[in-house]
Amino acid sequence: MYRLSRYKSLPRRCCGQLTPLTRQFASESENKSRITLALYRQLLQWSNSVDDDVPLSFFVPPVHMSPPQVDSKSLQLMARNDKASKVDVSIFPEGTIVEESELAIPIRNSVDVKKFFRGIFRLNSAPSNPDKQKQRISLAFEGLKSLNELTQALDDLRKSRERNRNRENVEYRVGHVGSDPIAIDLCCAVVQHRVENWRGVIVGWERTEESTDNEEKVSSLTKKKYHLGPADSVKYMVVVDGNDAHLYYSKRRESNLLSIAEVFQSDLEIVKDESLRRIRSSHVSDYFQRFDDKTNTFVPNEMLAYEFPEDVNGIDDFQLSPQAEEASRQIISGVQETGNYLRSVLLGYTSAPESRGLKLLGLFFDKLTMLSEGDVVPVKEKLFASQMSSNKLASLHLQQLLNLTVNVMELLWQKQRQLENSKEIKFGLGDIVRHKVYGFRGVVVAWDPEPTFDVSRWDGLQHIKNPHEFPFYHIIPDQDDCIDAFGAERPSRYVCQENLESCPEEQRRIDVDLEPEWEFNRADKAYTPPDDVKFKYGDDLEDDGITELCLKEIRDILAEIFVSSRDGVSASKPELDALSKQLALSNLLELLKSAQDMEVATVLSESLKEIWKAHLNEQLRWNLDTAVADLLAGKLAEALKGFTEVVDDDPSYAEAWNKAATCEFMMGNMDASLAASKKTIEYLPTHFQALNGMGLVYYEKKDISSAISSFRQSMELDPWSPVSARLSTCLKKVKSNEPDGDDNEASP
Repeated sequence: MYRLSRYKSLPRRCCGQLTPLTRQFASESENKSRITLALYRQLLQWSNSVDDDVPLSFFVPPVHMSPPQVDSKSLQLMARNDKASKVDVSIFPEGTIVEESELAIPIRNSVDVKKFFRGIFRLNSAPSNPDKQKQRISLAFEGLKSLNELTQALDDLRKSRERNRNRENVEYRVGHVGSDPIAIDLCCAVVQHRVENWRGVIVGWERTEESTDNEEKVSSLTKKKYHLGPADSVKYMVVVDGNDAHLYYSKRRESNLLSIAEVFQSDLEIVKDESLRRIRSSHVSDYFQRFDDKTNTFVPNEMLAYEFPEDVNGIDDFQLSPQAEEASRQIISGVQETGNYLRSVLLGYTSAPESRGLKLLGLFFDKLTMLSEGDVVPVKEKLFASQMSSNKLASLHLQQLLNLTVNVMELLWQKQRQLENSKEIKFGLGDIVRHKVYGFRGVVVAWDPEPTFDVSRWDGLQHIKNPHEFPFYHIIPDQDDCIDAFGAERPSRYVCQENLESCPEEQRRIDVDLEPEWEFNRADKAYTPPDDVKFKYGDDLEDDGITELCLKEIRDILAEIFVSSRDGVSASKPELDALSKQLALSNLLELLKSAQDMEVATVLSESLKEIWKAHLNEQLRWNLDTAVADLLAGKLAEALKGFTEVVDDDPSYAEAWNKAATCEFMMGNMDASLAASKKTIEYLPTHFQALNGMGLVYYEKKDISSAISSFRQSMELDPWSPVSARLSTCLKKVKSNEPDGDDNEASP
């Protein structure tokens, strides 16, 4: 009867033309429409059952949808802001990204869930074929099932929230307590273990059963037993500072276990020294939005604030100082304009790199285009870009400029190093080779003129005299061969040249897991590497040297900008001088002081280190990089010789003095290390790494007061410095009047 009544509303000519098949299709469409409507109501009902303040983003990741999950035509019209579109992007949650082929929607709370469902159902309201409609109904059923499964987790969260409203006998909090200095000093979330000295930030607490006076409880960190009384009815979850963990437990091999600890209240005390409250750990970002440099406390994220409602006493919006805001603006502008300038330089060599087969320059052109347009926000963060601070946005710009700079420098340095190599390289990139001893086949993807590891005790090298004098190759092996040779698959092998031979042509069909850019050449029966790998190892790109000339000019321009920004000297061209002023050292240091988290601070400090290394003389810079490579390989004598030669050629090269200081420290030459660090500070007073090095030398020389002074000077420039662990140790020694014994290993 329902179906017939619906037909009566149709024009008479339509009713007369309905065949049995058409009636069946219409019936199915009506049933699906009824199902769709019922699903829509259930999904909205679930949304209405969840409080608006529940932070769903920690349960529901951003939703990505594309046709046929959503109607293709409707999505295209909305993406183009076409007047014919029946749906506007404003109907979706704030931050939604709309493209013609994809829709990305952030889900922060139940309001966003409702907006999501309404938007999707409107997009899909246009008539569609039965298969697509069936698929969408199935997807809606899956979504409803997932939400119903989420209900239990949300119920548990609500119960935990209500339990945590009772703060009786709970001394410390999980984060920000407002701007009251007395409250901060009494309840700050950054604490230190009274016995084991490590610092950490509280991310939760729970009540335990009261213990008797004689009962022993065990710390989760060291497994030591302590006698705890009935007052210890609260246990805290603490994210431990990674440098503290390494410092205090390096000899016990427990540092890797110290990430989140469970500690009783009587074992903790507030860290009152504000300079020591920035906790360095990758886990901090799981619980906190940022570090507030006004109150020197961590600001909990929405989940932590929701679960512990009485711990958080108001969260102010993040605001940089006017100086930091201006520094952010200049850096963002400077990076974008630098990208635009370098792109114009590249276009001077070729206006169409890809069409001319200049693939490597094509990659750099794309990178420079994105940089000049400010397209630096990672995809996963674009959904929340509207909430991003200018400090964070500036760090993302610097990160991309840093990546570009390091890429250019590494390509040119690697090529020069390989061309200068005097040893005979028997196998080229992409060659298919076979191991003489173990028999596995594989593809050469890289080589070193000599091994970068100590191979003196490696299996399969006993028959080779002085294997460290031969080139070593990075091989991606055939997996079946590895199973036969080693009993299991191996992702890569590092093989001495004397253990390799060319693989017979009839055996070159192998199963290797290479990047897609490596193409198999059937004629040569070998693999062709991508252009960046070919360039790095000195292979001919057959481009008349255009790529190398262009990259060298880009390198020289970056070096001039960085030297000018560091030393405050004028650049050779007015446009480069303007860029150097925007990227001035003072701007980066201003942002480093106000960095809201460890990730931002790391980008800023790494950018500063790259600027420190800049030099207008390409040979001196190459010599510095070569000595650094020796230092990292453990060749301390060769590295020190290289650094000494660099400072002999240019005594004002501060970074060369700093690396020499590091090398001297590692060799145990404390006085020489201190002298080199002082030279660094003489030429570059804001070189916080050199100040760190001075502090470590003083610490080893048992001059604790001088160590404290050096560490504090460093942390005034870089508040997130890992040297805070050393400063904490020194202050503890002074406080307890302990003898200045050599109880811990030190490293710069």
